[in-house]
Amino acid sequence: MVAHTTAFYPPLRLAQAYVPPQRYGRTYSPAEALEKGTFFPELYSPYPY
Repeated sequence: MVAHTTAFYPPLRLAQAYVPPQRYGRTYSPAEALEKGTFFPELYSPYPY
């Protein structure tokens, strides 16, 4: 029996991330972003009580 020290699979590219360029629009001021928890208004979604 021969022991192999290499991986079971040949070195393959399993995945490649594609991240499209994003455009930045309006942003909160640092103080307002800290209060709301996000720098971007599009991501602000307060929890309804």
